[in-house]
Amino acid sequence: MDILDEEHSDSVSILDRIGSELKFQLGKAKWPVIMTVGRMAEAAGFNLRGGDLDVTHYRIQSSQWPNHYKPLRIAIAADFHVGCLSVNADYIKKNLVPMINAQNPDLILLPGDFLNSPHKYNGKYVEPEIVAEAFGELTAPLGAHAVLGNHDYWENGQGIFDALENVGISAYYNESALIKGDEQPFTLVGVADHGTGHENCEQAFRFAAKRDMPVITMAHNPQSFSQMPARNIALAVAGHTHGRQFTLPFFKHRVLDLDDQSLVYGLSHVKGFNAITTSGIGESVVPWRNVKREIVVVDLQTAPEISV
Repeated sequence: MDILDEEHSDSVSILDRIGSELKFQLGKAKWPVIMTVGRMAEAAGFNLRGGDLDVTHYRIQSSQWPNHYKPLRIAIAADFHVGCLSVNADYIKKNLVPMINAQNPDLILLPGDFLNSPHKYNGKYVEPEIVAEAFGELTAPLGAHAVLGNHDYWENGQGIFDALENVGISAYYNESALIKGDEQPFTLVGVADHGTGHENCEQAFRFAAKRDMPVITMAHNPQSFSQMPARNIALAVAGHTHGRQFTLPFFKHRVLDLDDQSLVYGLSHVKGFNAITTSGIGESVVPWRNVKREIVVVDLQTAPEISV
């Protein structure tokens, strides 16, 4: 799919894209300030370079998951920024991918930011083909599925979209797919990135709205949750925030491109459905991360019936 062709570009407001780029450029003015604060914190003895890789488990009960369906195990990982100082392609291939496969997921979701934007402070750019190849050994009965993040679009959206498809990972751009698993079908919806103006939830959910079956949806930016039609959604997942990436006792920073800061991390309930924001794997813009890196594992099952 040519995600930047005229047909798909028409579904996204040019003004939205211009506004996103302007917001991004204005935000860059803050980065030297953050770098200065970080250097001062390190000089004072604060640890800004921890963040071990961990597995975070959720057991989610949803009334949208039919009671005759078996539980579904979903592995989620995001915000790899391959090429940043702490994550290279070998790390993905030799550490992250085996750790995801070891969770025995039925379904793997990868909600974006595969590529790194160095911006002077943090690592280098790695070509999409090298990045995608590192994920090539991911395995799950219902496949691995991805949407792109803001850094992917800024660096080479079409390149990473095609490269993921070429290694067997299904990439989505405001579209859905019918997943037929063990006689318990559901619709998987992939929403394009909010922050870069590519999001179009109406288009993404067009076919889901016609199917009377549960929906699992992923977006890069949790800001997209509020734009999703709530009908039939059993689970929505996103990344983008890095869980703030680093924390200091005297310095709490906002996550750019996120109006609702309550969605920075973890399990939330938005419009009545379950929504998870993962803290992801890598770092961007600045070379510090002391927030944990995580793979999220969700065991999705039906909600118990309430006796009256």
